[in-house]
Amino acid sequence: MRIAIAVVLTLALSTGCKSEPAPAPAPAPAPAPKAAPKAPAAQPRVAPARAPMGEPDGAGALPPILGRTKRNPNELIPATKAGGQVQVHKPARPVPYATVALPPNVGAIEGTVSWSGQPPAAKPIAVAAADQEACGKEQELTRIEGRGRGMPGAIVRVIDASSGRPRSPPERAPAIVARGCAVRPRSLVVGPGQTLEIQNQDKIAHTFAGGRIKVTVAAGAPATSHVFDAEGLLTVNGGKRRPWLRTDILVSAHPYASVTGTDGRYRLSSLLPGTYTVEAWHAPVAVGGKPLIRRATVEVKEWNTGVVDFDLSK
Repeated sequence: MRIAIAVVLTLALSTGCKSEPAPAPAPAPAPAPKAAPKAPAAQPRVAPARAPMGEPDGAGALPPILGRTKRNPNELIPATKAGGQVQVHKPARPVPYATVALPPNVGAIEGTVSWSGQPPAAKPIAVAAADQEACGKEQELTRIEGRGRGMPGAIVRVIDASSGRPRSPPERAPAIVARGCAVRPRSLVVGPGQTLEIQNQDKIAHTFAGGRIKVTVAAGAPATSHVFDAEGLLTVNGGKRRPWLRTDILVSAHPYASVTGTDGRYRLSSLLPGTYTVEAWHAPVAVGGKPLIRRATVEVKEWNTGVVDFDLSK
């Protein structure tokens, strides 16, 4: 009996000592995915600031100008202000021009080109020994009369005329004439397609060169001709040997260009109403010098005449 109770106790104790296996630990939860970084808020697009008219982008202001003085339709020319005019360094290049039927309310531009101050002294040019019998010992390129006197031979033109009347055909072909070892006229205005005659009435041969012109005309020879096929301003002269044999020629597609008369006056007629830039151009007074160029703006009103006077001494 005691043995049976012992066996029962032993079995009970052995059964109570056996513990159930611990449950497997639960897997750790997967880390939450990191939130994608937020994109920065879209900023409004700001256009780069543009330079004000009269100043190039990214550069300082140009020297003072009157309006948009143009070398071509889209480019400004640096200039210095001289009195009420603009003194420029290069003549303007031509702009496209179209002929149109004119209304009756057209206007005009007129004025005088003069020199008010003390005129610069004309610098004599020594003549080569071989030419002195025909040309003398000295010659002058040009002479300027001062004290408010008009300047003949200046070329005056509208540089921004884009439409208007057609050019009228000339009454006779323009010509350069060499006589007395000088040339006349000093300045000419012609149109594209016109023919220029070059005459030599001297007893010596003359060579003329400038632009596409390069010709030698013997004494007493028939006139030589040249046809202009492009617009622009060119100088024809006697080269290094005879630079005083000089004629300045403006080839203009439009008719709003003229050469001042002996009193320095000019007139440009039949202009459509509007605001224009007028340029006055005069040859330099010394070999190697710069031409005298001035510009000004003027408003042409219906039936009226705008007046522009140029003083090339300022």
